[in-house]
Amino acid sequence: MPARLVSEKSGYVDFTMSCFSKYQLVTVALLTVSSMAVAEVYRRVDPVTGQVTFTNFPSTPKVSPATDPGEPLPKVRRDVAKAPGATVAPRNFPKVDPVEQKRRDADRLQILKDELVAEQQALTKAERENNADATQRHRTNIASLQREIVAIR
Repeated sequence: MPARLVSEKSGYVDFTMSCFSKYQLVTVALLTVSSMAVAEVYRRVDPVTGQVTFTNFPSTPKVSPATDPGEPLPKVRRDVAKAPGATVAPRNFPKVDPVEQKRRDADRLQILKDELVAEQQALTKAERENNADATQRHRTNIASLQREIVAIR
């Protein structure tokens, strides 16, 4: 039966499935919806903190309260060589007293040593039970803990 585009009763276009397949209608609908989802993406780097922000609308940089609106924003020095992986803390980042830091390091070292003893005991138990998976896992944990302890000293 040929597809009818105009209904004999109403005179309107008859969009039955005989005229368009389901897949064609779904494809047209998805293309229409996906074309509405396209948006421009803007990237902004805060000159003071270096924080990167992505948005869907353009923005003008906000002036820091510490700078006068008439003055140019401070430039970031690019000539300072950094160690690989090193980060620079912001000026207002809280500092810890060296004595307090030593105490924290000693606490961390003791915790790591306690964990090392527990892993060694668990390794011995896993070896007695002939559990290969657990034995390997405990050996890996022991090696990681030993690396952490060496890094503290």
